[in-house]
Amino acid sequence: MRRLADLIRRWARVVPGRGSEEARRRLSRVLLSGAVVLSFSAAVCTRVAPRALHVQVGEPSPRTVLSPRDAQFEDEEATRQAIEQARSNTPKQYDSAKVQAQSEMEADLDAVWAALRAAIDRQKGTPPAEREPDDELAQSLKQAGLDISLGAMRNLVRRSPDELQALRARGREVIRREALESETRDDEPEAHEAARKRMAEACRAAGGPVGEALGEVVSACFRPNMRYNDAATRAAMQRAQDQVQRHIISVKERERIVEEGQIVDQLAYEKLAHLGLLQEQVDYLQLAYTATAAALSVLLFGLMFRYCVPELWANAKALTAVAGTVVGGTLITNLALAPSRSMEGVAVVMAASQAIGVMCFLLFGSLPALLVIGIVSVAAAMVGGNSLLALLTTSCAGLVGVLIARGTTGSALTALRLGIGGGASNLAAVVVVRGLFGSEGLAAGDWSGLGVLAEWTLIPGIGAVLMGQLGARVLEGPLQILTDMRLLELSDPRQPLLHEMMRRAPGTYHSSLQVAALAGEVAEQLAMNDLLVRVGAMYHDIGKLRYPHFFAENQFGGPNPHASLTPSMSALVLISHVKEGLERGRAAKLPVQILDFIGQHHGTTLIEYFYHQACDAEGAENVPEERFRYPGPKPQSRETAIVMLADSVEAAVRSMREPTHSKIDSMVRGIVRSRVEQGQLSESPLTLRDIDTAIDTLVRALQGIHHTRVEYPGDAELLQSAQTAAGVAAPGGARPGRARANEHP
Repeated sequence: MRRLADLIRRWARVVPGRGSEEARRRLSRVLLSGAVVLSFSAAVCTRVAPRALHVQVGEPSPRTVLSPRDAQFEDEEATRQAIEQARSNTPKQYDSAKVQAQSEMEADLDAVWAALRAAIDRQKGTPPAEREPDDELAQSLKQAGLDISLGAMRNLVRRSPDELQALRARGREVIRREALESETRDDEPEAHEAARKRMAEACRAAGGPVGEALGEVVSACFRPNMRYNDAATRAAMQRAQDQVQRHIISVKERERIVEEGQIVDQLAYEKLAHLGLLQEQVDYLQLAYTATAAALSVLLFGLMFRYCVPELWANAKALTAVAGTVVGGTLITNLALAPSRSMEGVAVVMAASQAIGVMCFLLFGSLPALLVIGIVSVAAAMVGGNSLLALLTTSCAGLVGVLIARGTTGSALTALRLGIGGGASNLAAVVVVRGLFGSEGLAAGDWSGLGVLAEWTLIPGIGAVLMGQLGARVLEGPLQILTDMRLLELSDPRQPLLHEMMRRAPGTYHSSLQVAALAGEVAEQLAMNDLLVRVGAMYHDIGKLRYPHFFAENQFGGPNPHASLTPSMSALVLISHVKEGLERGRAAKLPVQILDFIGQHHGTTLIEYFYHQACDAEGAENVPEERFRYPGPKPQSRETAIVMLADSVEAAVRSMREPTHSKIDSMVRGIVRSRVEQGQLSESPLTLRDIDTAIDTLVRALQGIHHTRVEYPGDAELLQSAQTAAGVAAPGGARPGRARANEHP
């Protein structure tokens, strides 16, 4: 351990001139590499169990199994079923409430008769045949909870007191007989209805309508005389459960549990499970081999990242994201493939590999994406039991994902179409592999499940593209990576800053578009990210939005505000557009890569026009040059350097009166040579060959923009008359030097 610690300290030692920051970066990479190796090895090695008996109920046993020892265990499923049977066979328990039910029914009958007598008393002097049930009678019955029809009450209210007394006695007798001589449970609605019918039938002996009325009253007063006792029922069920005999299974040593080829039933499966014969029996030698292979694989791919993608290796955040993607892909492979090497699991791994390919390409580019796909495919092969099938299908799916990612920056319809193509390619790969490697077990069987395979490949294939895009969009912010999808969004003219520039500073907007076209053409020739260059050029002058009329391209022949300012103040206004642009960009949450174009497109150049004016007025010894220089920094990347050159030559050529081929060529070469001599490109990685290519491309593009045309008869007269009508001076009367100076040094 001491040697290992010394080795790490020596490897992570502080390099002279770089300080402790370099040591921290090295140590962080050591720790990150170790974490990836351990995670990857653990995810792969958790499935190393070559002696496990993989069998389910209803499947044939792959070998004959004997019990290694004497054992006893409870058949929990059989015991549970016996307990449920005993509980369900336990009868419900009821308490007898005959006297109580009789009392409740007689009380209801007395309440009805009291209400009838009160209604009769309220209608004294009315002939019995004309008496009617009044509202008070109905209200009394409603309060008692008795539902008796109006016709029955009318029949009874027209009876004489003697008849009512006889009917009441008859009703009490029917109630007594029903309450004491029969049993009706309170949780049996059908029995309640039968009891009501018996009581009504017994009352009909009084004869005629009055018997019907009495039967309706008595049946409305019915109460069950057997009340359910929940506590007693639960106690009876518990007593029955306690009496159930536990199902105990005994196994003797060397007892044959299942023979090779025999179908495993539930009892045999439980014996195998309780004896631990279904658990993984780790072969430690095989485990060591697998762990070593996993660690070497990770280290090999780590070296490839170190020397093939050095810019990614130097980015700690991006490297951490790559490591997390590798570990996450390995875990998905482990969960999908290891339990059962089914075709569905292979399809899931293929979709995950495809999504990883899309995401890594959008974030890091093609080479890192291919490296990540390679290590995930190796993990799939290891988890699948050193399966060539898993290696081929996973790597093919990832490669298709990388190819698909090239077109996912377009419309949603394009992404959907590419997703369908990715799913179809997955299905084709599965079908081919099924035919070639069916004997391996992953695709064994007939072709009847092709519809299921299509479902498991087409739908995940479509989802893979969407998930890859979503992952890239989620990670690009924290990783400070600018994807092509985000660049396309930023290039939309409806973006707030661009829309405001188009409205308030149209000259600057169109000049920025011209610079974007020139810089993008150069970037294409130099095999750079031309989309980044074009978008950066579109935003590089947003700082002019604060004072747009102070820049010549937005004056449109109007008064020049610099005429009333001192040279120092004019220079300050021009310089301020860089700082203002950065502030506006940060407020709009522009990516840092775009902010670099805003802050670096002038570098530390000198505003020569106003500097010389100040020198003429105050003397060169009294004018500090720093007041007339842009704050910088100088361009730090090839992209920002190209935009600086394109911006400078575009403004200069635009100010030329007659831009001929020779003048454009001479102007471009002179400006680029001036920037090189001033050291403005000294901090960018542009080479002399890159600069020569940029000059040739800029000259060719500017000649195409400012080409001459044949002058048709009458053109001069039409131009002169239009200028006269508009009150604009002829081109020859303009001051191009002043206009050019107002915009660029």
